[in-house]
Amino acid sequence: MFDIDKLNTWRILVIDDEPMNASLIKSIMAFYDVAVDIAFNGVEGLAKLDQDSFNIIMLDLSMPKMDGWEMLSRLRTDQTKAHIPVIAFTAHAMKGDQESVMKAGFDGYMPKPIRVATFLSELKGFLTNIADERINQL
Repeated sequence: MFDIDKLNTWRILVIDDEPMNASLIKSIMAFYDVAVDIAFNGVEGLAKLDQDSFNIIMLDLSMPKMDGWEMLSRLRTDQTKAHIPVIAFTAHAMKGDQESVMKAGFDGYMPKPIRVATFLSELKGFLTNIADERINQL
């Protein structure tokens, strides 16, 4: 069962078409014994979600085949996956981008490049703001 304070219960799916970005998150989280899987576009991400369970999704917005906006839309209409927290992990860092992301239904907004020193605390901050009933489904 997922526990925000027990990192070894976390299972993160990182979906990003840039392998270095995804690998960086995987490396950071390996230090904390967090399981991380990687997909390189929304199509691959949905396939991984059909094959395995995750309790956090970090999703790039601009990718080939299926972008993050479309993938989020599909996730939110699937009752078996709609509860999973989705963090926008994106280079879209212009004025108004964060508001657009949150309005679209993402649970958090993390601009690239990430700050290694604060990455975990930022991620925990997003998770603590999610309603208890959604967290209990993870």
